[in-house]
Amino acid sequence: MSTPKSENGTTPTIVELVPGHQSIDLALYIPSDDALILSDLQLGLEEHYNNQGVFVPRFNYKEVKEHLARIFGVRDHYATIILNGDIKHGFGNATNQEWREVINLLEYISPHTEKITLIKGNHDIALDPIARFAKVELRKDGLFLEKSNTYVCHGHEIPTDRLFDEATTMVIGHDHPAVVLTEGATRQKFKCFLLGNWKGKRLIVLPSFNFASPGSDPREGALSPFLQQPLGSFRVWLVEDTAYDFGTLDEMP
Repeated sequence: MSTPKSENGTTPTIVELVPGHQSIDLALYIPSDDALILSDLQLGLEEHYNNQGVFVPRFNYKEVKEHLARIFGVRDHYATIILNGDIKHGFGNATNQEWREVINLLEYISPHTEKITLIKGNHDIALDPIARFAKVELRKDGLFLEKSNTYVCHGHEIPTDRLFDEATTMVIGHDHPAVVLTEGATRQKFKCFLLGNWKGKRLIVLPSFNFASPGSDPREGALSPFLQQPLGSFRVWLVEDTAYDFGTLDEMP
C-alpha cells in the first residue's frame, strides 16, 4: 500500500464509506438527513497547555476553519450541522480562548445550515453557558437522525434512551482514530474513519477535527465502550486529500 499524498487547499472529494454515509474531508455527511457531523474539535487546547507551562502555538482553530472552508466548497448548505462532543478542550469552565473560539465557530458555520446541534462529550461538562449564549441546541446523550435511522453520540458512554436502541447505525467520536503507515524508513500517522459493528448495529468512528495532534492508533488500544471488542475486522478509511480504503485493521501493514 502506498502512502497517500497531501493536496492541501484542494476541494475534498465526497467518498461513500458505506451506503448512505459519506466522508467529506474529516466530516461525515448523511445525504438522506442532509446532516454534516464533526467530532472532537477540542477548541482552546493551546491555552490549556500554555497555562501548564507548555508552549503550543495557537493554530488549531485556524486549521479547523480552513478545513471547514474546503467542506463548504463541496456543499455550501446543510439542513443540520452536528458537533459531536469534545467541542472545547478543558473539563472545567470555559477559558477565554475556548469561549471565543467556540462562539466564533458557531457564527462561522451558521450561514451554512438551518440548525446547529451540539452533543456533549466528556470534555464538555461546562459547555452549557456557551450553548445558551449562542442559542443552539445542546444534547446530553445524542441525536437520532430519522431518515437514515442513525444515532449520533460522542462515544464515551453508552446512551440509554429508546431511540438509541432503535437505531441501526451508530456514529461516535471520542477515540480520535489514526493509523501509522510505514514506507521504507518513513513512518507517518494519518487520521481515519473506522467502520465495524457493535451488537448488531453498524458502527462508524469519526476521526478528530482537531489538528494539534493526529490521534491514536486503534491497534494500540481504544477508550470508547463501543470499541471494547476485537477490532481487527474494522475497515479503515484513511483521510488525507480524500478518503482511501485501506482494508481492515488486520490487513494494515
